[in-house]
Amino acid sequence: MSKRLSPVPSAAAAAPAETVDRAAGSVAFHVWMAGTAVAVLLVSVIGCRLTQVHVSGVRGRVVAAILVAAMFQAVPLYWHRKHRFALRDSSLTVLWAALLWIILPFPVDVAGRLGRAFPLRDALLARLDAHLGVNIAAVARWATLHWLGRAVNSTYLLLTPLLVLAFLVPGLTGRATAVKRLLVGNLLAFAVGLPMFACMPAVGPWYGEHFAANPTQAVCQTDLLHLRQPGPYEHRPTGVVCFPSFHVMWAILCAEALCCFRWLRWPAWIVAALIVASTMTTGWHYLTDVLGGFVLAGICMAAAHRLVRS
Repeated sequence: MSKRLSPVPSAAAAAPAETVDRAAGSVAFHVWMAGTAVAVLLVSVIGCRLTQVHVSGVRGRVVAAILVAAMFQAVPLYWHRKHRFALRDSSLTVLWAALLWIILPFPVDVAGRLGRAFPLRDALLARLDAHLGVNIAAVARWATLHWLGRAVNSTYLLLTPLLVLAFLVPGLTGRATAVKRLLVGNLLAFAVGLPMFACMPAVGPWYGEHFAANPTQAVCQTDLLHLRQPGPYEHRPTGVVCFPSFHVMWAILCAEALCCFRWLRWPAWIVAALIVASTMTTGWHYLTDVLGGFVLAGICMAAAHRLVRS
């Protein structure tokens, strides 16, 4: 008698199931991102009202958000019609990043306003640096006198283009997992970092170590001190120094995202390392801020890898 053999599932038969699972995961991610964007917007609106943060030109910002959404929608729609679902998924993730880029500065203001309940921690951070054997004033002074220090200083402003590249290059080439992890890592960093910024407010090393601030640092100091004053506060599109350093955290997360391209791994990590070093050679951050940024980046990367599998 012949035995009836049970059919063995082939790779071709297994592929549709895998595709369905991946599609379901992609839909779940974008639904989660929509909920997250709404939650951040609600926190921003309620938080700004409770802390008396006034945002001028709200209509203009809403129009800008709509235009950004409309502009980026064309790309995922194009890839959807071409049945290039990986490219559709990754380009749609870039849209979420662009929208959150517009919203996330407002929770920073709210955290800064809540930080008025805590004293400035510059003296503490300066003491911690001294215990670690580092004096940022001396580091910044050396950097202005040595060609290597000046070269490192010039990389400080490379963070913004690095952020843009880290989202756009993987996002527009179908590396959906890399850009999703970068986005989730950033959201986790804000969720963890903003309460720490509220509890550990600081102006910057020039304030704690008493050396001359450059013009941009002086503006940053004025804005932070104004943010801590009672009464209404007008939102300004400027950054603040915080513990842990978001400059460091972003540089590391961006380099990790660009590692999905073999040819970009070394250049990305070299640029990220120079940016991290520049946070101290320019006098913008305490060493303690930098170490906190490393820890925050490590936690957020590990969590993003667990949350985003594909």
